[in-house]
Amino acid sequence: DGFQVPQYAGDAAGRPATFRVVAKMVSPMSDQSRASQAAQLPVALQSVTTVDSVDPVVSRSSGFVKDLCWLCGDTSKFAAVYPQTDSAAAAEGGSMRHGTGVGGADTGGATNSGRAGAVWDVSDATSPVAWLKAPAASNALTCIAGSVRDAHVVVAGSSSGIVAVYDTREKHRDAATNSTAPVLSSTLLHGHGGPVEAVRCVVSKGLEFFTGGADGQVLYWDARNLSAPTERMQLTSPANVSSTAQDEGADGADAPQQPALYAVSCLDYDAVQAASAKIVVGTADGTVVLCSRASGRAGSDRIAARLSAHYGPVRSVSRHPMTAKTFLSVGDWGVKLFSEELRSPIVQTPSQSARLTAGKWHPTRSSMFLTGSQDGVLHAWDILVSLDRPVLSLPLDAGAAVTSIAPHPTGALVAAGSADGSIALVRLPDEMARANRREERAAVSALIDRETARERTAVAIAEAKAR
Repeated sequence: DGFQVPQYAGDAAGRPATFRVVAKMVSPMSDQSRASQAAQLPVALQSVTTVDSVDPVVSRSSGFVKDLCWLCGDTSKFAAVYPQTDSAAAAEGGSMRHGTGVGGADTGGATNSGRAGAVWDVSDATSPVAWLKAPAASNALTCIAGSVRDAHVVVAGSSSGIVAVYDTREKHRDAATNSTAPVLSSTLLHGHGGPVEAVRCVVSKGLEFFTGGADGQVLYWDARNLSAPTERMQLTSPANVSSTAQDEGADGADAPQQPALYAVSCLDYDAVQAASAKIVVGTADGTVVLCSRASGRAGSDRIAARLSAHYGPVRSVSRHPMTAKTFLSVGDWGVKLFSEELRSPIVQTPSQSARLTAGKWHPTRSSMFLTGSQDGVLHAWDILVSLDRPVLSLPLDAGAAVTSIAPHPTGALVAAGSADGSIALVRLPDEMARANRREERAAVSALIDRETARERTAVAIAEAKAR
């Protein structure tokens, strides 16, 4: 219908299409180095800049960016969380830590960290707007999401299973440390039984959100009462029972069988479109689970489908921003595009040379998604051009895996966190950042419909042969 596939030849000024790093927050850095970088910081952030994102005494190998989110309604601020895992933490009795407390004093693995996360402003890459303190009973923040209504509010999950709500405005900060404590938090007793791996906010009159944990539960929360979740879903596995469930009881009788649960590694829920009420959950064993929010259901009745997606953990799941029933999953060495109507992927990328560690749909381009890899490269893909190879790639930091990706709501910038604690702000080419055209949306919809029909026919033929 007259639609031309994007060629990414360059912008209106004739410059070639390419990524451009406009700012970079790097960990660790001494105060002297930070001051030197600040003195050289260009006004328009046209070159790479570096700042300290965790305490300088923490070794470079012990910090990583676990999750990123842009603040709602604020075009310049984003938040990040920095849990840490290393042998020192394990020796001190904790599996996760932030490393050091305020003032450089070592807090070990079981002490609350004053710098578990940070809020950054793209206009100032020399220091964060505010630090986020972990809840009192936790030693690290593990995931974060911005409110869909309030530009000052973020929700974070912690290593102990507690979820916390933060107000990042200056009046809630400790002036001495520039850190913000939670204004609301859940309890240890009625939350997750392990680290919270993902959080997503929901459009509502107040502040409501989902969390997924390593304990195999997806919980729905209302910030007006965080004493207990309003909904609780257990992700039961068809493996029937865990190994401990088959042990005999004290009286010699068989112990009651307990269902095996999937450990959540990531989740996504369409916060804007109401066309689909299903939550997409990625798990640590490579399965993608579709959960229903339908009221009146309980337990395994809420599981609509279990999809075998990847070998090893699902690193990211992301719903298509325009087609509610379509989503992608990232794991092992590739990306798979699913439709809720089928149990197998409709399209997928070939295996890549390096493991893929993060992924997200572009917010304004219906044909584009972004991925990060274990070798520290950020990739942009366009399903209308090719799924054999990305249309553009940018090495961020050699040897440091890309651990989190957060595209800016306008589509012009991408924040990419790495395993070394750095965050790169990448400016996309003009033709990638532009808003969707009607013809492009129609072309993507036609492609998805065609591939869905093709896969449905292939499945029907395979089932007929099996009979």
